[in-house]
Amino acid sequence: MATNFIVGEVVDLVPICGEPENYQGKVMVMGVPHHVQLVAVAGATQTAVMDPNARLADVRRLNDGPLATIAVPGLPGKYVMVIFPYGE
Repeated sequence: MATNFIVGEVVDLVPICGEPENYQGKVMVMGVPHHVQLVAVAGATQTAVMDPNARLADVRRLNDGPLATIAVPGLPGKYVMVIFPYGE
């Protein structure tokens, strides 16, 4: 079975407190609010630029291999994007 996910625009994108290289915001996915985090990375091995809370390592535990690296219009550098739903 295949389905299309309806993803809205990322809003309220701001630097994470104490981690000015990383950003957080909000996005709607299929009508459900989700957190968005952008973890700044460098190099082919995706070394986190600043990640004192190990966000990148947490996500890598769920994935076998490197994650997609993206450029974000209006922001310097490259990022790994993490999206997860709000808690209840």
